Amino acid sequence: MTILRLISLTLLLAGAFARTFASNPDSIGQPPVKAAPIVARAGTSAVVNFAMTELFKSTIHETRPDRSGHHSWPSRHSSWAFTAASVVGHELYVRSPWWALGAHAVADCVAMQRVLSRRHYPKDVIGGAAIGLISTEIGYAVGRLLYPHSYPRLPYAVADWMPALDVSTQMIVPFGGPAGGVTTGIGASTALRLSMPVTDWWGVAVSGSLRSLPVRRAGLPVDMLSSVGLSAGFAGWLPLGTGRWAAQTHVMPGIARNFGTDNVSHPSCSFTLDITGGFNCQLTDRFVVGADLGYMYWALRRGVSALTLGIYTRAQF
Repeated sequence: MTILRLISLTLLLAGAFARTFASNPDSIGQPPVKAAPIVARAGTSAVVNFAMTELFKSTIHETRPDRSGHHSWPSRHSSWAFTAASVVGHELYVRSPWWALGAHAVADCVAMQRVLSRRHYPKDVIGGAAIGLISTEIGYAVGRLLYPHSYPRLPYAVADWMPALDVSTQMIVPFGGPAGGVTTGIGASTALRLSMPVTDWWGVAVSGSLRSLPVRRAGLPVDMLSSVGLSAGFAGWLPLGTGRWAAQTHVMPGIARNFGTDNVSHPSCSFTLDITGGFNCQLTDRFVVGADLGYMYWALRRGVSALTLGIYTRAQF
């Protein structure tokens, strides 16, 4: 798909959203939805994403994992997927959190498919995701300048702890390798996490994840080590004052089914441990965004420890 087609598709989708959701101001005091501001915001985001992605593509030369080219970083598919997901989230989160959550999940699926198909390294899709999100924020900043009274107003909300489903995107920065003489590079993971409060301060959580790390021997990439995992554990929550912000932590032991490489010895199943802590913001009474920093342990032939940095969207119910 050419870049012009991608930009055209983004603008057509923006116009479709505008037409579908055009309305008079609703009961929560939102401004009327008009086509021109949405097309301006989405169009500017698309143009900025195109400029940033192609600039990096043309100046950074890195061989793809499947050796099919020398412009691996960043992932173009991931940058466009996260731009589109962010546009959907910006425009529709006030109507339902599931729009933003669904768009985030689709973007994560696109990114991880590029890794599993050996078209990109995990750091390529992390870079593409970052470019997509930054491009959209720039596009919406420009849109607010052009149409200052058209952007949906942030509804009143206070941080709340209730049953929730998260979609998370995570960068993995490992300390070592899974076996002697083997090292790992920056990895990526995506997860669905269901949290259930037990008291006002703590609860339980269960999570399904997909993660991938590139493995290297003598400094040269040799393959990709991936896993699907299931974990369950503890969730803690603390409101920060009486506003929108809260702190949250998770301690999640689990088990992973490993796959993806015949070049590095690894067990078929492994113990995993994820410990994260961070902050989130209650944008509406049912929609939350957050970021966290954490520690990951993956018990391969030699245990892999890593720092993790993630973002998530949350629908509460």
